[in-house]
Amino acid sequence: MKFFHVYNDACFKGLEKNGLINKDTGFKIQQCWSVPEHLLFNKFAAKGTRLYNMIKEEKYPFYVDRLAGGATWYSYAYDKALIHDYQETLGKWFLGFQVHESGSNLRVSDWGWIRELGDGPYDLNTLHKHLMSGRRYTPEGIILYDTNFGDAYHYHKKTYAQTYEEFLVEMREMYERCMSYVDNSVVTADSYYLATKMQDEVGVKNFMPEVGCQIPFMRVAIALARGMAKATGKTWGTYYECWRTTPGHGSTMPCFNDDPINEWYVKQEMTNDNFSSYGKNGGSSRLLQNRIYYFSLMAGAQYLAEEWGLNCSYTDMKTFELSEYGLIKKNFINNALNMQGMEAKVPFAIVMPKCYPCVEISRQILNMPVGDNRGYYLNSPLNEVDTKYFGHLESIIKLFFAYNARVAGDNEDHVMTNSRFGDVADIIYEDASDETFARYNYLIDATPDGDFAKAKAGKGYKIVESGDLDKLEALMPTLIKETLPCYVDALHWLVSTDENGKRYLSIFNNSGNERDIKQGDIIHHEADRTVTVTFKEAVTPEKLVEGVNMPVDIQKIDDKTYKVNVPATSFVILNF
Repeated sequence: MKFFHVYNDACFKGLEKNGLINKDTGFKIQQCWSVPEHLLFNKFAAKGTRLYNMIKEEKYPFYVDRLAGGATWYSYAYDKALIHDYQETLGKWFLGFQVHESGSNLRVSDWGWIRELGDGPYDLNTLHKHLMSGRRYTPEGIILYDTNFGDAYHYHKKTYAQTYEEFLVEMREMYERCMSYVDNSVVTADSYYLATKMQDEVGVKNFMPEVGCQIPFMRVAIALARGMAKATGKTWGTYYECWRTTPGHGSTMPCFNDDPINEWYVKQEMTNDNFSSYGKNGGSSRLLQNRIYYFSLMAGAQYLAEEWGLNCSYTDMKTFELSEYGLIKKNFINNALNMQGMEAKVPFAIVMPKCYPCVEISRQILNMPVGDNRGYYLNSPLNEVDTKYFGHLESIIKLFFAYNARVAGDNEDHVMTNSRFGDVADIIYEDASDETFARYNYLIDATPDGDFAKAKAGKGYKIVESGDLDKLEALMPTLIKETLPCYVDALHWLVSTDENGKRYLSIFNNSGNERDIKQGDIIHHEADRTVTVTFKEAVTPEKLVEGVNMPVDIQKIDDKTYKVNVPATSFVILNF
């Protein structure tokens, strides 16, 4: 797995000092309205710079964070010749320019603000004055609107998409526009709206879902990115964010030093978010950080990047002593070197219809029982027929990935969920190739009426219909035992192999942490779990990695059966 570090001339020695550079190192630079102009792509990554020469010589993977989304829209004339240079030098390992939380930022953030003036179209001057109420200033004094994907001139002739069909058209146009700025070199970092199918159709080559405490259903994001990468021959990874929204305190993040400058060059007074006031208790936990890293690795991610990976890593930005965050990262990077070419064994593919090109994930969906329907899709109300249809698709997601038990006080268990089944399924689409379908032991038809199964009848695939959700739930354990070399009766688990065929079993207990802004982590040990692991053959599993200060106990029952006690918030990776 490639690990992307923030490149900064002044801080490069921190990576060297702490042994964070190795053969799996990649680099990214920050690109947004708050970053000084001389540190933006055209100048900072130009021919002859230290960064350019290093990448040219060492062939380090490289990308630019970001082009649009999750930051104030900033019009920038990207140097196309320089982009071509990096494309030629690195091939697939120039990931391009990050489009961040695109669908949700467009639909909810931008339109949520613009619609305070109605559904459009708008008088240009009126919209300009309205958007100026949230203005931002670049370091060079340029005034910008705090929108994600365009200025008043871009939006004033538009109208709000009332239906999901209309919004899908708008979202596609947004991706095409973003790609045109950077010679089609885009890497997407989706959150609540996972439009991977649509992105593939417009030519996006790299899928990197954002994962962290702000976003539920990490396992869904991985299943979709991994499945679509297999189906299309493209790359996928994860993008870790360490924020957390706390009632009464807003969005916070951990802070381990008192340096007023961070990699985004954003000062506390410039934003409503809080990234400095609460010290190490801000944001999400290091327990979650550690599990996210290792799950990404064992799930087969080809790369991992971080939103705030530079400043969070050090307690002092002059001596570069590692913080708790940095130590988690260093230990992970060292262990990952010994786990090359990881690939999750995934015997099932959930096959989605083409009419669902954006998989929506939210806390609301996560917390609704299987079989219940919201009546909304992409912030648009649905008619009765569509409510039933899309509700069934969401129920399939919940059946495979939603938690099936919770502990009172837990406020991080929505990210990586303890669910009914292990991590056994990818998500792909009905128009995938026969070669793609043949990679899986079973295909799960996500449609309520068996449309995919009917279309593929006689093709030789083993297709399981989902119209009866109770029947599907009862059947899955039998099929999992049939197709995998072991079975775990609870928690979140997966089987992986490395480039040499070595087999791994990872078991994650994602429950039991109450993250508190004053006290930090409050562990609820009623979430401790003992699971039974049954292997098909006699094995002696070897413990390779476990949660920090959360030891996992393994007891042999017989040659094929083991009891594994996984404390709340901990995990274990076994070789067998």
